Amino acid sequence: MFASLKNKIREETGSDLSKLTAKITSSTVQKIESIRGRSHQGSTSSLNSIVSSEGFREDGPIEPEELRRRLAKLESDFARKLEQKEHEWKEITRDKDNRLHALEHEKDEAYKQISNLKEALKNAEEFKLKILELQENTEQLESLQSQELSKVKGLVLLRDQELAGKNTALKDALLQLEKLRSEVTRLRRQEELLSDVQIM
Repeated sequence: MFASLKNKIREETGSDLSKLTAKITSSTVQKIESIRGRSHQGSTSSLNSIVSSEGFREDGPIEPEELRRRLAKLESDFARKLEQKEHEWKEITRDKDNRLHALEHEKDEAYKQISNLKEALKNAEEFKLKILELQENTEQLESLQSQELSKVKGLVLLRDQELAGKNTALKDALLQLEKLRSEVTRLRRQEELLSDVQIM
């Protein structure tokens, strides 16, 4: 988290946080040490220039104790602002992390939906193939049934023709039989007549 904050500060300010903090702190420490190293009778103009550079402007000389107090306040304000900025960056980073996690979750959900859609598409394709196969089998079955029906119809027609032929032959045979019976009856009558003639 802190590394992300440092990176963000580096992007915003163009320098590293640690270097920036060290630079500011070093500058402040140098000023404090400079003040501590001077006597109470030191250069008033130098002290005034340090205080002026930190935002304080005095017309007259400044007591070293007052100067230390003001520098301590400046350090405290700087530390407070730095902590506030760090807190703000943490909030920004936390917000970005939350959004990143949300996007990661949305991405995972999207991948799941894509996977489900691919599976559904695969099942649909398989079902389509099964339907086409079933249709093909049904068409083949209907074709076979039609062929078998045609064969049965042909056999029935052939049998009908054979039966018609047999009926015709039977009728002819019956006519021949009737003729033969008539001929037999006629011959018997002639035989009886011949017998009667011989007796006489």
